[in-house]
Amino acid sequence: MTKEDLIKLTSSDYHESIGIFPKWRIGDKSGNMNEIYPYYDSDQCEAILDDVCGIDGWGCEYREVAGILFCAIQIHTDNGVIEKSDAGGARASRKKSIGETDKATFEAKTAASGAFVRAASRIGIGRHLKDLPEVRLRVQNNVAIAPGGTPLYTPRDLSAFCNKMNPVLMHLASAYNMAKSTFEGNDRAKKLFSDIREIIETGGRSKLKGGAK
Repeated sequence: MTKEDLIKLTSSDYHESIGIFPKWRIGDKSGNMNEIYPYYDSDQCEAILDDVCGIDGWGCEYREVAGILFCAIQIHTDNGVIEKSDAGGARASRKKSIGETDKATFEAKTAASGAFVRAASRIGIGRHLKDLPEVRLRVQNNVAIAPGGTPLYTPRDLSAFCNKMNPVLMHLASAYNMAKSTFEGNDRAKKLFSDIREIIETGGRSKLKGGAK
């Protein structure tokens, strides 16, 4: 394991080259418009580690400290072993009816998975996701709605939609939302935003009024 290999662990471009793209979920905040969050799950983190380190080039160990589950990931490098660890909390099941045994099993699995993902983030895997632009979508009955009105019924539908979004447009939308009250009352500002969006969507090929290209 070289320094160049370690960089691959943190590289979103490399992740995409091996077929790892962010997954997205609806935020917990209730309301008509919800923030949509990107994440890597434990299977994706494991796939990245397997690809970069090799299946025998890394390992993990779970430890309970003061009743809290920690996961430690060890990576074998040319200069020794790197170890990073973090804790994970259990998530409650969203099923309306679930037995106590199944509930305990679900919570144990989510705690272990959460600890693993957080430990992977300590290494750098998926840390870039925090820098992605904010995505906000209308949500009805726990279903996200695309701007054109198309329901995104499944997690796969939601992730596919968000991953196809232009990052520049996502930043533009984020800037607009941060100062929405200011822009809503300014027709000139709204027109400028609309023109900028058109330029981005058409790759600068659109001819706008006033001779701009």
